[in-house]
Amino acid sequence: MVHIENVKNRLDCMVEFHLVKRYWEVTVLMYAEDESVQSWVFRLALLSGEYKYNSLIGIDGKWYSTPSLVKGCAFNLHLIPDLDLLRFLRRSGIANKKASMFDNPVDYIDQMSIINPSNNSSSNAKGEITIRFCKECIAESIKKNGYGYFKAEWLSKIYCSNHGINLIELISKNRKSVVKELLQAFAGTPVIQSQTSVALDKDSHQYREAKTDFSYHIMPCLLNEFYMWASRKSDDALLKYEHLDFFYVNGVRKKISDEYLHYKFIYFLEYYPKQLKEFLDRTVELKEYKFGFRQKLSLSETLAKSRSKNCSKCSDWRKTGFCPIEPILVTRLKHEHSTHCKTNACDFFLKYRTHWYG
Repeated sequence: MVHIENVKNRLDCMVEFHLVKRYWEVTVLMYAEDESVQSWVFRLALLSGEYKYNSLIGIDGKWYSTPSLVKGCAFNLHLIPDLDLLRFLRRSGIANKKASMFDNPVDYIDQMSIINPSNNSSSNAKGEITIRFCKECIAESIKKNGYGYFKAEWLSKIYCSNHGINLIELISKNRKSVVKELLQAFAGTPVIQSQTSVALDKDSHQYREAKTDFSYHIMPCLLNEFYMWASRKSDDALLKYEHLDFFYVNGVRKKISDEYLHYKFIYFLEYYPKQLKEFLDRTVELKEYKFGFRQKLSLSETLAKSRSKNCSKCSDWRKTGFCPIEPILVTRLKHEHSTHCKTNACDFFLKYRTHWYG
């Protein structure tokens, strides 16, 4: 009976431990809604036993604009849905989509990877963002949440709109001193090496999500269709001479760069919107491309592709890098399967059980 009671007590303790652990992860280590990425990474590093902060703070005592986690992070990162993570990063100016109308729109996935803990925590670079905070906001957070944190908006402001006061900024010029001062600031205690913020840094960025004026990205297959249409003589009187831009005076087609083709598309969009719309109406197919960072199909971008092209059979994407779909895996033959151009195709198939197209 005593043995059964002891087992029951141990089980109760284990359940209580895991409940407390779960509460600690979610309430203390989960980022606050308006917290900066730098603040969250600092708190994770602190609770993970980090002491160098080489991936977060520059040698000049400023935040890195794009910090990263170090190995040993004491948090289950899979708790964060991809879309929530992306929104959180973008509030601090990280993982913004920089792609133009003609670019691969998933360029921000690389910056989302900063939350993948890495052994590479050594950096001797300078930081980009002066460390600023409002002591009143931190005091309120400690009282309400049990911990203090730095807000994302403090990355690009010198004024606290909640309390009507200027922010405080750290003035130490080395990483080691700033880490000590940050510990004081997070705890809500006075920081001696600080001053009132009076101006933003020169060339200071506004750390907000980038906004775009277009709702889709044009894929190479559609751009090729546009090239064939725009470079062909048109019956439309307004477009009578436009095709000549694609030819030399002797009638030979010019070699057109991607940049020039992008320019011509924008040119038609501005000067011939009706004709371009008619072309797109009969040519374009909008495709919602779903992808993910840690979760499958959690993020999406709208692609404008040629209606006549089948994505599942396309390998043209590898020539440009502008299309994110990449449906066909292209690999080189291993050395033992390589051959020279004089090899008979039938003998090649009989030997390697695969076709070779010379």
